[in-house]
Amino acid sequence: MLSIPFFLDISSRIIVWLAILGQSGLINTLLMGTGLTDAPLDWLLYSEVAVHFGMIVSLFPPMALPIYISITLIDDSFIEASNDLGASLVQTLTRVIIPLSLPGVMAGVVFCLGPALAAWVEPGMLGGGFVNLISNSIESALSALRYPVVAAMSAFVIGILLLLLWIMYLVVRRFGDLSGSFRVQRG
Repeated sequence: MLSIPFFLDISSRIIVWLAILGQSGLINTLLMGTGLTDAPLDWLLYSEVAVHFGMIVSLFPPMALPIYISITLIDDSFIEASNDLGASLVQTLTRVIIPLSLPGVMAGVVFCLGPALAAWVEPGMLGGGFVNLISNSIESALSALRYPVVAAMSAFVIGILLLLLWIMYLVVRRFGDLSGSFRVQRG
């Protein structure tokens, strides 16, 4: 199910959401048909809500798949050991499952961070030109042949990426190593 969006390009996926979120789209038709609203909701399309929704839908598969894979690779004996030692479900989640799945979370963030900062299809189609992200600013400066502005904004985006990757590295280094937690204690 999660692999189906990889077979369509981003524009095709966004066109489907235009038909669903539009004034005469599926959601507004259902809301007016059931009597929940008298008029179509105009904020469903050409707004920041629509752009953020489109980006979440577009970036969900590359985020979910690495996390799913890393969670399925966790050895069941770690969870059984946690239960045998009297850990609650929350403690097992926070002290075993999340730290062991951090490499998958980090891979998902890396897979989504660049495309999220470079997104221009979602704001262009779902935002209708009213929502401006940094990628739109870079594209408009490039089309206006303002190369110093393009270089400065691109360097800013690269700086943001490097800063976020460094923060993620520190988090994984701090919380991700459980090798000492399962060592046999000798008394």
